Order: sequence, then structure tokens, then C-alpha cells
Amino acid sequence: MSEHKRLLYLGLADLERNPIPELSLPGLVRAGWDVTIVAPSATTSVYNRCLPYPAKRIDVSPGHGLRREAELLRWLLRGRLGSYDLVYVMGQAIAPRAALCYLGSGRTQRLIYHTHDFFDPNSYPIRFALEGTLARKAACHLNGEYHRAYLCKTFYKLTNRIMVAPPNLPSVWPIPARSEATRSLHGVAPDETLLVLHGGHSALRATDILIEALSLLPPHFKLAMTSTRTRTIEAVANRCGVLDRIIFLGAQDYVKMLQFTVNGDIGILLHVNNDLGNFFQAPGRLTEYLACGLPVLTSNFTGLQLLVKEHGLGRAVNPESAADVAAGLIRLDLERRAGQFERTRIRGVFDQHFAFENWESRVVQTIEAAIRDTNPPEQSSRIDFSVLGVPTYANSERTGGPGGSQA
Repeated sequence: MSEHKRLLYLGLADLERNPIPELSLPGLVRAGWDVTIVAPSATTSVYNRCLPYPAKRIDVSPGHGLRREAELLRWLLRGRLGSYDLVYVMGQAIAPRAALCYLGSGRTQRLIYHTHDFFDPNSYPIRFALEGTLARKAACHLNGEYHRAYLCKTFYKLTNRIMVAPPNLPSVWPIPARSEATRSLHGVAPDETLLVLHGGHSALRATDILIEALSLLPPHFKLAMTSTRTRTIEAVANRCGVLDRIIFLGAQDYVKMLQFTVNGDIGILLHVNNDLGNFFQAPGRLTEYLACGLPVLTSNFTGLQLLVKEHGLGRAVNPESAADVAAGLIRLDLERRAGQFERTRIRGVFDQHFAFENWESRVVQTIEAAIRDTNPPEQSSRIDFSVLGVPTYANSERTGGPGGSQA
């Protein structure tokens, strides 16, 4: 490895919209890596706006034209043939292209593959095959969630290092103070209950069920969504008679979104069960609510329900039943008003158990060990959770606390 460790990050996620793809990079910079980031909106990254760190940033052309493909190919070849000590490939979108560029290279200690999902072999057989090729060539595979990491390990027959690096906000992410004036500007009175949903209309997020549940709730409940007012949502809301109780925030800049969220009362995290990963995962969106001190209403899926129960984060309900969603919200609101979900406690749980800092040093250590070890030990292919990364719902010694019996 060269005296100055040089890392090339390649991804297709828009860095202006979401800080999650960059989570591992500041820790690597602190560990002495010279980082070059090639991605859409790299120069206007929301992470770098909020938590600046030194890196060379190069924007990828927008759209899906030949110009962008030529740029990606040029940088992928630079990664393979150039003087970089490590190529950090982030995300499914770029994985098939990266696999083609690394054909014939065998296992390489200069390559890390990080993803928060995987290609469904039934829907995307060619991309699935290419992603598997890339994942096997990498010295290390990072994944956002344990069960998806296990599926990748099984599907792709991985023998390299595997590390869970959850898509969780860092504790140092700036969260503004709560402001009643902000609530008032959106027509929310101090004694009303504001539900916050990060996302728009989606069958996956059970939005229709949520809107139907809103119609079963007392009128002091209001819902804010980070989406525009569409005809589809209007039709559902009008049918349920609650259109005047929904606040459409429109597509939000990430920073402005959290500036609004901190003024909410309950975060909504409903998902339908559409696959194994979704059934068990705790999405990074959970930490957006927790960082703002909000209790949450979630789906009653195995992993997520146990996280909610063990840490006293809110209530878990059947996402396919409007009556169950409404009952859960009424109970959660009563408990919240009685002081059971105090904001500083929720925020403290986030800092102690969910913030990305709990994983950061181990992620850096895993990457550096992977690129050093040309013959890694067999046990290195076991999925590594890190010290605090053991699935929180299976780690009862570190969990619990006030309100820990909620489910």
C-alpha cells in the first residue's frame, strides 16, 4: 500500500438528497485515507454541508445518457488500473457495471462492495449474476442489514469478510430545537398530535391503511407527509374524509425535513411484509425519527417489533389493519401525553444504541483488515455485527430501560 492511502468511492446515489451513502467515509478519512468521491451531486453533498470532511469530490453527469456511462466507465477503469489503494463500490445501481470492469481480476484486496439490498434473482437474473460476481471479487462485503447480508452470503456463496454497517444517522448529525412557531405555520395547534411520515404515497409503506386509520382517530390527530399532493392521495383521503387533516410538505431537502420532523409528535414507520429482508429490517429512517426524539409507530414485524419493545420506542401494529393502526396511535398518544416517551430519553436511546458511531470504528477496522489479508481466515466470512452491532433485538443485556415493555 502507498504511503498515502488513496481511496476511490464510486456510487450512483444522489448525495445531495441523502447522507447515508457517505456514512463510512469520514471514519476512513480520520484513519488516514485520502478519499476521492465520484457520484451524483458529490460537490453539493448533504453530508458535507452538515458535517464537512476533507475529500476530493467529482460530480457524475445527471440522467442516463451516453455521457454519464462514459464517465462511469472511465472512473471504473481508473479504479481497476490506477494507483488507488482501495476502490469502494457503493450500491446496487453501479454493481453490474463494476462487475464487468473487474472481469478476470480474481479476488482483489483493493475492492470493497457496500450495498443496502441485493438484486432479486427472479426479477433481475442478469444483474443478480453480475452483482454476485462483484461481491465475490471484493475483499469485503458491507451490508446495511443482517438478513440481507445473510441472503447475499448464501446466494452469492461469499467467503470474504462480511460486515453489517446499518444505514443509521450519526449522533453528531445536527438536529434543531423544537419550535411551536413552525407547527403553527402549518396549522398545528400545541395540543394537537402531529404524525410525521417520511415518504409519499406507497403500497410498500401502507399509506392507504394509514389514511384510513386517520379517519378513525379523533380530530386532534393530523398527518404530515414529505410528498406533494397527488390525485391518488386526494382520492384516498377524500374517500376517508380526512383530506383537510393531511399536510403535504412536498419533496424536502434532507436538512429541512428534519427541521420539520423535530416538531412532530409521532414518527410513522409502517411497511407491509413483502420479503424476508423487509420483515426483519430496522430501516435507517427509524433513526431519523429517534434522532429528533420522536416515539414511533411501526409494523409488528419480528425484528422491528422487538427493537420497539426492548428500547421502549413506541408501538408496533399490524400494518394491514386500519383499526389496529388507529388503536396503536391512540394508545401511543395517551402514553406520550402521560410522559412515557420523553424526548430526551428517546434521543438518549438513539445515541447509545442506534447512532452510526456505534459501528464506525469497527467498519474501518474491517475494511483495513480485509485489504491487508491476502489469505483471510475462514471465520472471517461469518457476518460481523461489531460490538454494538449485534442485532439489538437479540442483545437483551444492552437493552431495556424505561418504557421497555411497549409492543
